[in-house]
Amino acid sequence: MNKLEAFNTNQKITDYVKLIEAKINKKYLTFFGIDYWPVIRLQIAFSLIKNNQKQVSSSEKGKKFDKKLKKVKFSGFDSQLFITHKNYSININHKNYDRVLEKNIREASNPIILDLYDFSFYERNNKSYIKNFFNLISFIRVLSFIAGLLVSFLRPERVKYLNSLQLIDGITTSPVISGRRILIRIMYVHFLSKFIGYLLKKYKINSIYQAMYYDNFGLAAGLAAHKNQILNLCVQHGGQSENNPAFGNWTSIPNQGSEFLPNIFLCWDDSSASFINSWQSQTLKHKTKVIGHGWVEIYKKESTSIENYPISESIFNNKKNILITLQP
Repeated sequence: MNKLEAFNTNQKITDYVKLIEAKINKKYLTFFGIDYWPVIRLQIAFSLIKNNQKQVSSSEKGKKFDKKLKKVKFSGFDSQLFITHKNYSININHKNYDRVLEKNIREASNPIILDLYDFSFYERNNKSYIKNFFNLISFIRVLSFIAGLLVSFLRPERVKYLNSLQLIDGITTSPVISGRRILIRIMYVHFLSKFIGYLLKKYKINSIYQAMYYDNFGLAAGLAAHKNQILNLCVQHGGQSENNPAFGNWTSIPNQGSEFLPNIFLCWDDSSASFINSWQSQTLKHKTKVIGHGWVEIYKKESTSIENYPISESIFNNKKNILITLQP
């Protein structure tokens, strides 16, 4: 059994990942000619982080498509792909906003939205629904599961290596994630990248914006963008630190960069960018750019003024208040 207390903070998780990273042999981590270590690193790290957090139900995911959009033929203009999720949607004064990507969407010439909540795919400007990919994604999942099991059977040395890689004296006595599960995820990212590559070409997409480059779709989009020489940008959606395994303490990125990581990390401020700068400066591909907090700017400009909120009366009467706020 592993010592779970060894992973009760992000710093401890990051330190563990760095110990693994120090001993990797990329010969066993290369698939289809691509170094998949970033995918493996993030899967290990976030599975440990997930164990430290309360699980959130996703039972409704993909079960319904409730957007009131007209189905029309794609406009044919050069487009920008925004990979987002219903969780980022917020309604203010009867108007929907994407609290992470809204500013970037408004600056795009023809934004196309891929909503991972229901796998809907639509043009934002003319509110035109193009397709829903739920059934296709379900097929890719099944295909990836079968392919992962097949690779595990045909290449048992890969499974053995992925298991042994996670064993660190005094910390782990068994793998955090089985090598077989890692291979299944690698197959999933591989097949997803083929699908996203098809979308990039068919819908004339010249750039990708996303908040979570480190989930399955984000990593697949990064690989597809790399292969098609399309700009891949990650928009900051929360706190970034050196102990966040997606943004800090990368120690095994080659000089030419990783196929999976974004070309540009769009950050709120210099502090958020600094943890990425500590390693990206050693690569030719990855950069940071400070753009401010777009959602805060839009909210201040377009939301109802504070005088119209009931809480304002108690504030102005010098009453004691407890303010509970969530991530903007």
